[in-house]
Amino acid sequence: EPGLYSAMFGNVQALNTPTSGAAADRALAMIHHACAAVLRQYGAPDTTARDLALQVWAYSHGVAQLVLSGHFANADTNAIGLMQQGASNIVEMAVRKAVGATG
Repeated sequence: EPGLYSAMFGNVQALNTPTSGAAADRALAMIHHACAAVLRQYGAPDTTARDLALQVWAYSHGVAQLVLSGHFANADTNAIGLMQQGASNIVEMAVRKAVGATG
């Protein structure tokens, strides 16, 4: 949803309000919670869940910015598939690292 993304993140000053700041915090908290659950599911400690959430968040925003700027307009790139595969790779690397550190 390019229009929605632009409305939400196109103006950094709009995120400095208490309402929008709280919404952004809740969204990141949801990603953090999901990352902690995935790490626990694979027997990894969830102490790195915040870092993992920030990595997934940063990656997703990068893909969204590339889509909005038209970098994928003339390419055979499936942005949703790219996002899903990239996020999956980030999570897999984090799980392997965390499990390896405890095993």
